Amino acid sequence: MHEVLPYSPPDNDGVNKTNLLRKIWSKPRATLAYVLDKHIDEHVSLFFVLGGIARAVARVTAQYSSQPTHKMGLSTSLILAIIGGSISGIVTYIGYSWGLSLIGGWLGGRATNDQFKIVLGWALVPSITTLVFLFPALCVLNGEFTSTPLLADTLLASCGLAQIGLGIWSSVILIKGVILIQNFSIGRAMANVLLPGAVLIGLILLIASFW
Repeated sequence: MHEVLPYSPPDNDGVNKTNLLRKIWSKPRATLAYVLDKHIDEHVSLFFVLGGIARAVARVTAQYSSQPTHKMGLSTSLILAIIGGSISGIVTYIGYSWGLSLIGGWLGGRATNDQFKIVLGWALVPSITTLVFLFPALCVLNGEFTSTPLLADTLLASCGLAQIGLGIWSSVILIKGVILIQNFSIGRAMANVLLPGAVLIGLILLIASFW
């Protein structure tokens, strides 16, 4: 089995159990090395739930941005998004972790499914933070800034950019984590991250072709 900690600086870049949520942003590789070494997995399920909620709320925000007269009320949509996102987050990310482990094995890696779960959970932290930026967008959609349309448009645009940026950083952290646990090059790590989704889409299209 590959060494879990190929990177471990003498002072561990100042990472400890009390500052993991802060260090995952600036020192993602060292932070992931620490949580893997200590097997800190008690937050992973919560990260999966919150990640699913963030995706679901983002979809609601996008729907109401493009269709202000959506047939379902905003409050009802948000409640359903929180409930559905909680469930889908667990199912989706556990399935994705399994897919990462399977594809990673095909690519010659030896990381375990548990290691992938830990890496994926902590990589979701920036994406989860999009919930903070979605609140201003929801206020706009709820008509809080109808008297200042320029401010409303600016808030929506800023929230959209924040979502994109945080989503990209989550992807970067995930790739760094895959490099760490698989001892892969960046190219193989990116393939490990992207191929599970591609395989799933291919299977769906294959099944659909028989209907």
